[in-house]
This record gives sequence, C-alpha cells and structure tokens, in this order.
Amino acid sequence: MKITFLGAAETVTGSCYLVETDRTSFLVDCGLYQGQPQEDRLDRASFPGDLDRIDFLLLTHAHIDHSGRIPKLYKDGYRKPVYATKATADLCGIMLPDSGHIQEMEQEWKNRKNSRAGRPAQEALYTMQDAIHSCRLFQEEHYDVEFQPAPDVRVRMRDAGHILGSAILEIWVSERGPSGGLEERKIVFSGDLGNKGIPIMRDPTLIDGADYLVIESTYGDRLHKNNDDKVERFVKIINETIALGGNVVIPSFAVGRTQEIIYELNREKGKYGGQRSLFMETPVYVDSPLAISATRIFRDNEDCYDEEARQYIHNGDNPLDFPHLYFTASAEESKQLNT
Repeated sequence: MKITFLGAAETVTGSCYLVETDRTSFLVDCGLYQGQPQEDRLDRASFPGDLDRIDFLLLTHAHIDHSGRIPKLYKDGYRKPVYATKATADLCGIMLPDSGHIQEMEQEWKNRKNSRAGRPAQEALYTMQDAIHSCRLFQEEHYDVEFQPAPDVRVRMRDAGHILGSAILEIWVSERGPSGGLEERKIVFSGDLGNKGIPIMRDPTLIDGADYLVIESTYGDRLHKNNDDKVERFVKIINETIALGGNVVIPSFAVGRTQEIIYELNREKGKYGGQRSLFMETPVYVDSPLAISATRIFRDNEDCYDEEARQYIHNGDNPLDFPHLYFTASAEESKQLNT
C-alpha cells in the first residue's frame, strides 16, 4: 500500500490523498487550494497519472478546501463514485455550484485584465454546470455503517464534529503479505476535527485504533482558549448596540458559523421567557443566498444534531428558527437592508 499526499502538505488547503493498493486506487478528498494568487496554478495542475485508474473517491466533508476540485476532476473525465454522508452530499449540492459560479466570475475579471495586457484569455477552472454535473457522482453513506467500495477495501464513516456531515474515515485494506496470505491494515483519515461542545454538532467520535493515522494539524501547536462566556459577551454587545439605536452586522461563514449564530440567538431569546425586551423584538436578517440554502439543509438533517439540539426539537422548538428571524429572498430585499 502506498499513500501519496497531493495537497495540504506544508499548507492548509487543497486536501487530497491518493491511496494505492495492489488492486485498487482511490482518493481521499479533493480540495481547492485557497489563499494566495499563485495557488491558482496548483488548482489548474493536471492530476498526476491516469484518472481512469482511480476507482472511487472518499470525501470527509463539504468545505471547499476538501471538496472544491471535484468539479475539475469531473471536467477532466472522472466518472467514478464519490462516497460521502448524506449531509455532506446535500451541502456539496449547493457549495460546489456556488464555487463554480465564483470561478466563472473571477475568470471573467482576470480575462479583462489579460485582454488589456495583451495576454490570451483562459477558461475558468470549472463552471457552475461542471459542478452541478459532478454532484451526480455522489453516493450517500450512513455514519457508523460499514460499506465496501472495492473488494479489498472496507470503509466506515464516523462523526468528526466539524461541520454538518463531516466524517472521520476508518479504512481497512486487505493485501497479500510476504508469506502470500491476506493481511488487513487499518488507516484512519481524520478530516477536519471539531472541538467539543460546538453548538448543534455532536462531539467527535473516539477511534479505538489504527495502523496508520493521517490527521489534520492546522492548530496542532496551540491550545484553544476557554470560551465559556463568548455567548454572554456576544449578546451583551448586541444589547448595548441596540440600546444606542445602532445596527449589528455579523460577518460569518455561510455554512456552519451562520447556523451556530442562529442557534445561539434562539437559545438566548428562550432565556427571556415572556419578558419583553429589545433583544427579543429586534429583527434578525440572514442576508446570503448560500447561508439561506445551507440553513435549510441543516434543518433537513436533524439526525446529525447533538442531544441538546434534539431536545429542542422534541420540545417543539426549531433550534434554527425564532420569532423575528428573516431570510432575504431576493436582491431587492437585500438592498432594502442598506436603506
């Protein structure tokens, strides 16, 4: 067995690994390089070797630095399965086309600059339509249920607690050993791991052993601060701003962070009970098409929630909804927020 790092080595984006056994070859993740302009060259680089020899792809989660080159694989001819959890497949169904739209818009801007400089135009890395087509390759798998994508490979996806649908991959590979008999070895790919106590998400599953471990280490050299009072500080800022007649603008990632904020605001509003307060009466607007679509997907995947979020649902309270929460449904509504 051979594992080749095709990305996320000496950098924090572009996650992609090639695993080769004596009978099967497969990818783990296929992420977009992000950050510096020169990394566009890495995204455009041809996949090393013949795509036809790749039997399948295992996807840990939907973030673009792990999934964002799947449409390019499709554009280059890949037509084999992409295995992921249902929630990951759902999120990729909105995030990859959004990424394709961004690729087209950015390339259009670059080509205008190229034209002025006398340089030839380039195609976009991939288009929105490429991304839509690539989503047809997805095959949904359940947490904690073993499946066999190849005769010599068994896989089980465990909850990574990072974003909705994120998975730790337990992979068992059978190969002939030196004596000629079959030997099985276990590889674990962590994907990105969540912290304990993240709103909505379950804590990461504990894995009980591996022969080889490939683990993310973006923050491996530091300890996270204790943020037990972060929600109280957040609400205090909101209340102080509202009392002064101001507006609170909260920039947040469309997938994950936005839903955490909605959840925390819902929980805080619940603490006031029947009391009237500025906080309870203040309208909250989610002004992002991607965030709105992602919130719908969160609502449709309640099986991924932790016990606290499930209890809200059991009590008849949607944890991702509350009075005076509004989603802008059109460009006109979005523009009205600025008037």
